[in-house]
Amino acid sequence: MHQIRRLDLNIAYACNLACKGCLSLSDFDRKGVMPYDDIVESINTWKQKLYPQIVSVFGGEPLLHPKIHNVFDAIKDAWPDVTIRLITNGYLLGRVKADKFFKHTPFEMQVSMHRKDHEHIINKNIIKLLKHHSDWKIIKVAEAGEG
Repeated sequence: MHQIRRLDLNIAYACNLACKGCLSLSDFDRKGVMPYDDIVESINTWKQKLYPQIVSVFGGEPLLHPKIHNVFDAIKDAWPDVTIRLITNGYLLGRVKADKFFKHTPFEMQVSMHRKDHEHIINKNIIKLLKHHSDWKIIKVAEAGEG
C-alpha cells in the first residue's frame, strides 16, 4: 500500500460556468457526470493500491452530481480517516445540503472565485452556511496576481 498526499477524483464533466481556459475543459460544453457506479469502481481500484491523506473531489462542477453525498460516503468507506476536499465554484451551494458534507470529517471545501464581479453571489451562499456553524472557518487564499 502506497501512502500519497492527494488523490484527485473528477466526478463531473459538466459545469454551470464556461470559463475560458478551464483546467477541466468545461469551456468546451462538456455534459454529464461520471456515473456513480464508475466512481465506486474507481475508488475500489485505488483503495487496493493507495492510501491518500486527501481526496480532492472536483469536476466541471461536482455539485451538479446528483449523488454527491453518496460519493463522499464511498470515499469514507474506502479510507475512513482521509480528508475530503470539495473543489467547487460555489454558485450551487444554496441548492444542495452543503452542511451535510461536513459530517464527513475531516472535510474541506475549496471555493474558486472565477470572476471578481460575482464574488458577492458566492459569498452570500457561504455566509448562509456559516450562520449555522460557528465552528467553521474561512481561509482566503489569494490567487496568483491578486494583491
